[in-house]
Amino acid sequence: MNQLNELAELDVSDSMKKNIEALTKAIESVDTASQEDATQKLVQIHSKVEEIEEYFWRPVDSKDVYERLIAIADALKDEDKVRHYQYQIRLREANDLEFQGRVQDFYGNKVKAIEFYAKALELIPVHELALPAHNKALKSLQNARTEAPKIEKKMELFQDDPKLWLKYGVALLIQGEVKRAIECFDRTIELDPANPDAHARRGTAMESLGDYEGAKKFLEKALELKPSSMIAKRGLNYVNYFLEQ
Repeated sequence: MNQLNELAELDVSDSMKKNIEALTKAIESVDTASQEDATQKLVQIHSKVEEIEEYFWRPVDSKDVYERLIAIADALKDEDKVRHYQYQIRLREANDLEFQGRVQDFYGNKVKAIEFYAKALELIPVHELALPAHNKALKSLQNARTEAPKIEKKMELFQDDPKLWLKYGVALLIQGEVKRAIECFDRTIELDPANPDAHARRGTAMESLGDYEGAKKFLEKALELKPSSMIAKRGLNYVNYFLEQ
């Protein structure tokens, strides 16, 4: 069975890895020196690419596949396909940036999240996930900048209130002042050692700095104190994910 027949019979619902392997083999069979044959093969390959993109709701997980297809389409003067593949490459990069923004958003560092979202939007201005997330994070940042001074005034009167220290830490974290936020979470824990949210927020703040091993113990402590803590559970999921990379 030749590569094009294999590609035609490929079940795209299988793994992305198998799809990429089949696409790569088919692409390798294309010889642009024979324009008519190459054009027919590109039509078949492009049809399968679109099928994969539609099934997975995202671009093919291989920049190399798109770059090789661009070279073929460019040689065949097929500008529409060139634009399609170029767009998919940008979309892949934007999706990666949106994911990084979403992670920082969860950690509570809205400043860092906004940076990633903005970069994604430079590539795809109407990115369906990055655009609303960017706007929402901006609103949270504006609110934190308004609330932080109010919390500071209350803290002048109630210096040993762990709830105020926690709220202030969250406000600082939102504004990207991670190290100061950690100091606030430490003070909260000092005043209220059994506060699960303080441990969880301490953990996610450390994750924002890339200290996954250090974050782990605080997130585990938060779960010990509050087994239902979704912040701690999700924080640990990210810890395990990034430590395995």
